[in-house]
Amino acid sequence: MQNYGYSYDNILRIVNESMGKNRLFHACIIHGNHGTRKTHLSSEIAKQILNYNHNNKEISKNFHLQSPDLHIVSNDTSIISVDDVRDIKNWIKHTTINSKYKVVVVDDIDRMNKNASNAFLKILEEPIGNAIFILNTSYIRSISDTLSSRCIKMRLNKINLEDFTNILGKLCCSKIKVSFDTIYELCHGDINLAIMLIEQNHLNTLIKFYEDKVYDKAIEVISALNLESNIDLRIFKCFATIMASKLIRTNFSEYALPQKNDDLFINLEKVQYVIANLENLNKKYSQQIIINTLKKCF
Repeated sequence: MQNYGYSYDNILRIVNESMGKNRLFHACIIHGNHGTRKTHLSSEIAKQILNYNHNNKEISKNFHLQSPDLHIVSNDTSIISVDDVRDIKNWIKHTTINSKYKVVVVDDIDRMNKNASNAFLKILEEPIGNAIFILNTSYIRSISDTLSSRCIKMRLNKINLEDFTNILGKLCCSKIKVSFDTIYELCHGDINLAIMLIEQNHLNTLIKFYEDKVYDKAIEVISALNLESNIDLRIFKCFATIMASKLIRTNFSEYALPQKNDDLFINLEKVQYVIANLENLNKKYSQQIIINTLKKCF
């Protein structure tokens, strides 16, 4: 379970089978790329655990969200502090009310500062009662090895095109003016990013430019993005990665480029490295380098 990726449904099945064999984990980390529905899956796992052994009584869809045996640390704040961890510790000391377990869900566990992480590690090392911890993150490498080693790790795979189309169709069907395939490619299967692109008009234009292969216009759109914004950064990385990879993969055969393009080819490979490490670089300067390189290709 440590090294392989799983689909959404497979992870739910694994949890259900573990409960049936009385081998449920003490703590797990659901990790994967942005937009793979990790938060939703964490909630569904909590629902499975809290509803287990209710003798098949009909349970309302959001029953678990009102359960006194559920504690959620959501991603409403930027940092999870040591006070938040103390609240968790105090809460799990109480006995369960409706369920066999008390369940703690922590969204974006990577938001824990060092003191909070150390305090949380002590909770995992010294279990209290029947507490189950469901954690999720898009940045598994930012979690300390010590904390990570105390948890079962399950990597959630990228959403496939069929599921992506079904979800997006239900949420934004009337607003979608381009093909689902185009959105899926442009967003790397990130369902949350796709919704944001569709909801915001200027970003919706980006999708249209990309589908119509008006790449120079599309580049102008992403050159105006503010990479200090997490959403803009994700959009920029997706688009720039696709464009650089597309150009390298086709070896420029589809584009009217100069015959001597070896230097440009090398620059594009460097650009891929810059894109992959944007979070750790001067974003504004790096953005300009990437934009200038892509512009030379059109």
